[in-house]
Amino acid sequence: MSARHQLTGLLTAALASAAFLAPVAVPAAAAAPVTGVRAALSGLTCDDFREGTHVGVARCTNHTQDWWEFRAVITCGWAADVKGSWETLPPGATKESRGQCGGGSGVGAIGTDKRNLST
Repeated sequence: MSARHQLTGLLTAALASAAFLAPVAVPAAAAAPVTGVRAALSGLTCDDFREGTHVGVARCTNHTQDWWEFRAVITCGWAADVKGSWETLPPGATKESRGQCGGGSGVGAIGTDKRNLST
């Protein structure tokens, strides 16, 4: 293969790579940071938030006729991850589960484990 064909092939590959890596426009609303997450699972809604830097809280409300259990699941930076206590939610109730990181850089993320007790 001639040097000219090799150079053409390299340029074609470089342009294809550049097109693949080109930034994609994202609407401003989609790019906004999320500070608290509200998720619904069969009528159970949960908000999560931090209290200070090392405590993570999940507050859930049961909008169903079923009984549910949930707990906070906290990812800690530079420390062991922790889980809050299981909380039982009868229909219409709201409760909180919390956990505290034992050091490190504090709470990195908060989620919830959920279980439907009526099934």
